[in-house]
Amino acid sequence: MDFNEGCNVLHEENGWGKSTLATFLRVMFYGFENGAKRDEYENERKRYMPWQGGVYGGKLTFEANGNKYTIIRTFGNK
Repeated sequence: MDFNEGCNVLHEENGWGKSTLATFLRVMFYGFENGAKRDEYENERKRYMPWQGGVYGGKLTFEANGNKYTIIRTFGNK
């Protein structure tokens, strides 16, 4: 997904993945929250577990103050 400079708005129907995208962006920068919670809804690592198995993670490229950065992160089950 490509974003333009300035404010970008995602206006899509329920189920499109807006919350999942927002969580992906935060997790790429700061990691998962609530890792000790047992409840699948409160434990992000459990809530966003890849349906087909595999590893969590991804690649995020962004620009700030004229510098280009790339974050590549993968997460295990714990």
